[in-house]
This record gives sequence, C-alpha cells and structure tokens, in this order.
Amino acid sequence: NKRYHALVLGHPPWDEEVCLDGPIDGKPSETFARVVKRGRWAASPAPHVAREAALVEARPTTGRTHQIRLHLTGAGYPILGDLEYGGCPQNDKAFAFRTFLHSSTIEFPLLDGSVSVEVPHDFEQRLT
Repeated sequence: NKRYHALVLGHPPWDEEVCLDGPIDGKPSETFARVVKRGRWAASPAPHVAREAALVEARPTTGRTHQIRLHLTGAGYPILGDLEYGGCPQNDKAFAFRTFLHSSTIEFPLLDGSVSVEVPHDFEQRLT
C-alpha cells in the first residue's frame, strides 16, 4: 500500500476520492486521488504570478511507469514542476524548483501484521 502527495496546478473539483483509470501504454491502470487542500502557489520568482494549486493524495493500485503523473495530467491537473507533463507553464523551469511528487507513506505486510512508514514533507505549507 503506497500513498503519494503531489502539488498540482489548478483546483480539482473532487469533494470525495475519485478513481482515475485511463489505460497507460494500452494496459489497464488505476489511481485513486483526493484533494487534501486547495490554495495558491506563489513560490516562483517574478515575473510569475501566484496560481491556483492543490495538495492531492494519490493511491495507485497498479504500477505503470509515470502512472500518477499521467493520470493527474489526464484529469487536467499536472504536477507542479513536472516539465515533461505540463507542470511548468510555458516550459519555464523557474516556475518551480522541483517536481512536487512525494512518496509519503508505504505499508509493508508482515507475518504478524504490517508496518507503515511515513516520510514527512512541507507541501501543505507551500500553499498560500
């Protein structure tokens, strides 16, 4: 079980968890996504202006290459800083200093239960 957090451009209208299930390379794929917080991205230098952005949690149930990036972009909400999939307006690398996709939680099954590891990030604080 893996959970990822991403800052995306725009405000997805989802009030509940949604299933993004477009095929990738002709193979079925499925990512569940939900909005954690909506806000604005203002970290880029002038002449850039603040833009609508949101913190999204994504749970892929299949493991296709670039799956989360493709599903969020396909839904109209590219990951902030993702130059390859539309997350940098006008392909301007100065808009964001990294791709804002982070593996936040992973859970491993064990013989007597499971162990969950969370890796913190500061994505929520980056939204105004």
